[in-house]
Amino acid sequence: MKHLLPVVFIIGACQLVYCQVPLGFKAGVNFSDVAYKGASDDLPDETEMLFSFHAGLTARIKLNDRLALIPDLQFIQKGYKVENAALKLNYIELPVLLSYKLFSIVAVEAGPSLGLNISTSSRYYEVNTLDAGLSAGLRLLASNRFEIIGRYCYGISAI
Repeated sequence: MKHLLPVVFIIGACQLVYCQVPLGFKAGVNFSDVAYKGASDDLPDETEMLFSFHAGLTARIKLNDRLALIPDLQFIQKGYKVENAALKLNYIELPVLLSYKLFSIVAVEAGPSLGLNISTSSRYYEVNTLDAGLSAGLRLLASNRFEIIGRYCYGISAI
């Protein structure tokens, strides 16, 4: 009996946490590009946006009626196209955003993100393992189970 009480407490606590922090699945499309600072002669003159995707898990930690903390854990593909080739960088990324509900169905959000490079399509370029950035965007709360999100992410570290 003395071992049963902690088990019941742990199961109850897990149910309480489950109810308080809803988890969800997210997927979408990305358009990414790069900007060179102090470019050398071996870098291309012009790049084009790369069309790619992201998918992962998201949570909403409600702080009050208008504020929420939104951490995402996602696979995201970034990169760019140059001439007839593309450089694709695959990351596991963790953005942590603060969301403020302006109206019942519209929220603005902003916060930092940190990405871990897990692979790249190029053997010729050396790529940094970590990618840090800032994200900001709008969230349309279409229903309790469906949201439309538009974000702009600005990288603050060299890739």
